[in-house]
Amino acid sequence: VDERQLPQFDRTTNGDWYYPTNYPVRDYQYTMVQVALLQNTLVSLPTGLGKTFIAAVLMYNYY
Repeated sequence: VDERQLPQFDRTTNGDWYYPTNYPVRDYQYTMVQVALLQNTLVSLPTGLGKTFIAAVLMYNYY
């Protein structure tokens, strides 16, 4: 797969990105989203700690 054809995070936004505020902010989720926006990341968490939430926030920021 040619990586140039994959969606990229727009680095010209000066680091601005969206994180929902209508849910309690969990520091570890916030940090994982922040890191995953700019590099490949594998998220491994126990059930119920927000893997789907992290993925949804990332997708929202890409699209």
